[in-house]
Amino acid sequence: LADNYTIFQDRYIRNSAGVLVGIDQRPINAGESITRGLEVALRGGGDLGPGRWNVGMDGSYLLKKRERVVPSAPFGPSQIGVFSFSGDLGLKWKHSAFISYSNEKWGVSFSQLFRNGYTNQQLPGVTSGAVTPPGLEKEVNNYITYNVSANYELFKGLRLTAGVKNIFNTDPPFAVTYDSNTGSGSSWEPRVADPRGRAFTLLVNYAF
Repeated sequence: LADNYTIFQDRYIRNSAGVLVGIDQRPINAGESITRGLEVALRGGGDLGPGRWNVGMDGSYLLKKRERVVPSAPFGPSQIGVFSFSGDLGLKWKHSAFISYSNEKWGVSFSQLFRNGYTNQQLPGVTSGAVTPPGLEKEVNNYITYNVSANYELFKGLRLTAGVKNIFNTDPPFAVTYDSNTGSGSSWEPRVADPRGRAFTLLVNYAF
């Protein structure tokens, strides 16, 4: 309300003499946002030897992301590639890609997850210039992980699938998320990265 006084003047309660006596801080549902982008889905494949190979990628490229507090106000600056408290972060580009080979008996798959970096959140003291932390990281690095899995049919109807998520045990890039509405802590962004590191999976399927 203080940052947008000209828009919310009706929230400032004054007496007949024009003296401020209160501020109406009840929440209202008045915001508006606009988001535009391109969704990309690519697939390919073919026969090779006794099996078939497949490749694919699903990605999104952000063209526009802006918000305003009320419909009568102008839209704010672009939120592409910068931290925001609500909704999805406006990552310029993100994708998941894979390559696989399989036949009736067995199969293998290798995949990549990519998330573009963005401008880090700044805590109020840094924004105001009151403090200058040593080694301040103004940009959050790209986040890239790789996964692999293999499956094998032991006998008709029974198939085992084993996998490794985050093969290289990649840590999330450092991000200032303290005091955000995600409750994640102060060093990683849960809307972008996974802090759990390398993980091993085993799946048993039996059809009858």
